[in-house]
Amino acid sequence: MPGPSSFTGDDCAEIALAGNPDLVAEVESRLLAADATVRRAAPGEFTWRAFVNGRIDLTQAEGVAATIAASTDAELRAARTLVEGGLGRFVRDIAERVADDLALVEAGIDFTDQEDVVAISAAALATDLTSMIAALQSRVDRTVPTERLDAVPRVVLAGAPNAGKSTLFNALVGRTRTVVSSVAGTTRDAIAERLSVSTLTGAMEIVLVDIAGLDCVESGPRGEHDVAMQRAARHAIETADLVVRCVGPESEAPDVSSREIVVYTKVDLARRDGLGVCATTGAGLDALRQTIGTRLAARLVGGEGETLILGERHRSLLIEAIGHLERGLTTREAELVAANLRLTLDALGGITGAIAPDEVLGRIFGKFCVGK
Repeated sequence: MPGPSSFTGDDCAEIALAGNPDLVAEVESRLLAADATVRRAAPGEFTWRAFVNGRIDLTQAEGVAATIAASTDAELRAARTLVEGGLGRFVRDIAERVADDLALVEAGIDFTDQEDVVAISAAALATDLTSMIAALQSRVDRTVPTERLDAVPRVVLAGAPNAGKSTLFNALVGRTRTVVSSVAGTTRDAIAERLSVSTLTGAMEIVLVDIAGLDCVESGPRGEHDVAMQRAARHAIETADLVVRCVGPESEAPDVSSREIVVYTKVDLARRDGLGVCATTGAGLDALRQTIGTRLAARLVGGEGETLILGERHRSLLIEAIGHLERGLTTREAELVAANLRLTLDALGGITGAIAPDEVLGRIFGKFCVGK
């Protein structure tokens, strides 16, 4: 693979071998012995070479490392987004606009005595800065920090005793995991199992939790164990990413929050309008899995369908850039406006790679005929 079109930008070659560790070790040892200049690559060296040679930006390099370190489906999707360059493209687009404005502002400073040089009006600059602030703030507001991806999303099945939660739980996980009984209050503790649900961007791993019915204590506790059971159940609901409210044939639909969905159980006994399932026949289970996946994925997906996930370093630099733009927007002195725009470029450049001062100068002399 001749450079500069290879992944690293260097001339490269690959040797395809059968998956035998002894064979791989023998070939490696012979390559090392063949030439004194041959050595093993340092950790991350191929990605580093790709970055240095301009084949990928810093966010994509971080995406490669994140892919290797990913331990959940959500972390893998976040890493894939970085590798594909979505964040880098967004940041570069904003940086281009900032650099253009900076060139115009500095042109106005440097060539105030040239009547035919029209830099940028205060109104036009304010409009552009406001637009960029809004775009950056929207990106920050609609993102999920990568630190929250360490934990697999938890989905809790909640509802009254004997609402069919445990039967539904067993049906979703595909095996008998909890005791099913017609006697209310059989489930005494929170029971969790991992499973996958489908989303538009692929499979998502979740932790499904079956908890005790929520009306046991109110209808007459039998002792301190019942109180502890209810406390554990409510804690599971409070800490869940999504709550599936199971409603039996004899119950009315409850009022739910934005992180809850209602599912009608035992629809073989009574038809209800809305999302319904029959755990014994399997009716509605696929629709429920899809609804769970869609609702969870909605927390990580923006309007344009791109997964919006930021590391703390990216997030802090975007917030820093917003601050500089806001100060530039409220500053009247052109020199201070230019200073804040340069600081904005520094913050954005910390994400993908800095824009050099020569580039700004090139923009100035490329836009104006000032060869007097």
